[in-house]
Amino acid sequence: MTTPGWQRAGLEADLVLDLPGGLPMHFRRVPAGIYRVGARGDLNFLYPRMQVEVQEDVLLGTSPTTQSQFSSCPRRSGFGQYYSDLGSWSNFIDLTPATMLSRSAANKFCAWLTNVGVLPANTIASLPHEWLWEIACRAGSETDYSNGDGEAALEKIGWYEANSGDRIHRVGEKCANGWGFHGLHGNVWEWCLNEALEGETRSQYPASEILDGWGVGQETVASERWTDPVLRGGSWRFPALAAASASRRPVSDTSNSADFGFRVCLSTRPDPERKARGARNLGLRTSAASARLDQEIGQN
Repeated sequence: MTTPGWQRAGLEADLVLDLPGGLPMHFRRVPAGIYRVGARGDLNFLYPRMQVEVQEDVLLGTSPTTQSQFSSCPRRSGFGQYYSDLGSWSNFIDLTPATMLSRSAANKFCAWLTNVGVLPANTIASLPHEWLWEIACRAGSETDYSNGDGEAALEKIGWYEANSGDRIHRVGEKCANGWGFHGLHGNVWEWCLNEALEGETRSQYPASEILDGWGVGQETVASERWTDPVLRGGSWRFPALAAASASRRPVSDTSNSADFGFRVCLSTRPDPERKARGARNLGLRTSAASARLDQEIGQN
C-alpha cells in the first residue's frame, strides 16, 4: 500500500532507480551553490551558522530507505554476517523506513548499490555528508524547520514524540519540503557520512572543518582526529527540538535502534587523476577553509 507522498515522489523525481526485483528508489537533485547551515537565535547552541559550498549537483533519496528497498540487497551479498541474519526482513514489502541498522550496515547497502549495475555511469552511492543533508532539509529556508518555526510547522511535515502515537510511520505520509524531500524532520534519525570532531566546540567550526565530498575513501585535510558519526533529523520518539534542521546527534558507529535509518546519496565518482595528485573529491567544503584547501592542493 502506497502513500500520497510516495506516489508524488515517483512523478516528480529527478531520477528513479529500478532496484533488483523491480522496486523503485526515487531521487531529487540538490543543486550546486553556496548555502548557510547552522542554527540561529535560541537554537544556536546546536552549532553556529556557517557557509558551505556544494561544488556539483548531487542526488539525494526523496525519503529514507524503506524496508522493501533495503531487502533488495541479497542476503548472500558478501557483506558479512549481518545480512545473513536479516531473516524475515526479506519478506517486507512496505514503505516503513529500514531501521535497527548500524552505520556500517547502511554503508554496505550503499556499496552494494554502487556495484550492482543500476546506477548511471560514473556514479557512486553513499551516505550524505551532514551539511549536504541539512542543505536538502532546509530547502532554502532559514527557519527552525523547513516550513517555518514552532511545533505547528513541524506537525505538518514530520513525526515526532507529540504526534507519532509512539510508533514509526511509512514514508510519504507527511508533506514534502520545498525541494520535494520527505521525512527529513522526524520519524527516523538518519546516518551521515562524516563524524563529529573529538572535543569539538562551537568556535572550531569555521576554522577547522574542511568538508571534501561524500564519496568513498574520504579523508580530512584537517589535523583533528575524527570520532563518533553523526545522526540527523530526530525521530518519532524524540521531542520537537531534535527534529530541527540544525539538530545533530553524534553516536557510536556500531549503534543501532528502532529509530535509526538512512537515505542514499548519489554523486560523481572521484577522479582518479586528481586523487593521484593528492587532491580530494572536492564536492563539499566550508567557504572559510577554501583558501587553505586550494593552497594545499596546489602544493600536491
